[in-house]
Amino acid sequence: MVDLIQIITKDPVTLESIWGNPLLSTMLQVYKTSKRTGEIYNKDQKEYKGIIFKREPHFPRNDKEGKERIRIVFKPHYFFNNNNHNSNDFNVVNCINTIQEFIDLFDFHDFDKYPINHLEYGVNFILDGYGKELISYDSYFQRRQFILDESLQYSKKAKKFNRKTGEILKYLSIKFYAKGFQFPEFCNPDTLRYEVSTLSPSKCKYLGIHNIGDLLKVEVYENLKEDILKHAKDTLILEPRPRLDFLKKRDKKSLINDFNTFNWYDAMQSNRSADFNDKKSRYLNILDKTGFNINNEFLKTIDIKLNSLFPEKRNYLPQIENIENRNYLDIDKGEILTNTNRRICPITNLDISMQKRGSNLLSNTGLKYYEKKEPETFKRIAAALLTGRYNEFEKSIYDKISKQIRNRYYNNLSDFFNNQLNLF
Repeated sequence: MVDLIQIITKDPVTLESIWGNPLLSTMLQVYKTSKRTGEIYNKDQKEYKGIIFKREPHFPRNDKEGKERIRIVFKPHYFFNNNNHNSNDFNVVNCINTIQEFIDLFDFHDFDKYPINHLEYGVNFILDGYGKELISYDSYFQRRQFILDESLQYSKKAKKFNRKTGEILKYLSIKFYAKGFQFPEFCNPDTLRYEVSTLSPSKCKYLGIHNIGDLLKVEVYENLKEDILKHAKDTLILEPRPRLDFLKKRDKKSLINDFNTFNWYDAMQSNRSADFNDKKSRYLNILDKTGFNINNEFLKTIDIKLNSLFPEKRNYLPQIENIENRNYLDIDKGEILTNTNRRICPITNLDISMQKRGSNLLSNTGLKYYEKKEPETFKRIAAALLTGRYNEFEKSIYDKISKQIRNRYYNNLSDFFNNQLNLF
């Protein structure tokens, strides 16, 4: 679902910690001239399994920011597929697990230091009876025409522009392309992809994404789904061969005239935005009368595919015992508890109110609390969750236990969504 994430971190200590990570290998060093000051500076780049780290100058806005920053570009879907492609289904559980792996790999657990300012998200789907030829159909997004993408065949984009200056706006762009043509060896040749991209932090925040930690929340993916559907609904595809047999003469003439893109151009250029929307509504109404509307099929197919990427939800919640007064551990392999209290860890069933607001799993802070205040509880946690397997990225006993808790939560996310309670 999520195709690309860009993180910019400006904290000097965090920057040096990331840049000194032994996992990173240097890719290139570039000398550039600053447009702002005229000074020559280094722009270094490192990489790890397709994840790009760019170190570049920064003009600090406060005392907490340094004169450099690191720009991190991470492609979860590609990373999931060993950087070969992004043409298969990448469901919500896959995405959360992959981002959690990324966070654990580089110890990005202090989420506020890793804000997201660039996001790409979309869906692969197959529209019955159509393939790459659909990309050649005249199409529009809101009042903007899709234009061919010169960098990729059978691909086109729709971008927002400043109507006065003509500059491209960073807030939103849409890409629609033939994924099956790009990667025929990995997916059905008729696979299409509809993708939303934003370079705007405000758009990310509108979706509920302030930092990397927010992409571990399932409700954020609901926001992404609704946003994709909203933009798909705003997309208009012109049917080049409409069925005219049962239409009245007036409707036939209107439908034939609407295939002339100059008519749509006039509507787009109108100072009255309603002109385009009114024309679109009339076109879709007449197309419905033909018995087949490609736009309805397009939206319905995307909706069905997006819903398939989420774990199945049930419409009932089974009776469970009151866990607010429980202050002991009762877990076994594969067990996952329904979270009825946001301050109760759904895996260990322990109170985590001592941790920072927003955390939903028992983490290092809570583990240290129980070790000091309730050592017997801590011993039971360790006995139940420590695997004894060595991992170079887990530097302490707290790291090891936290990782096991996260694994149990995310590996059983579909059960968690089903609100199933397994007690042994």
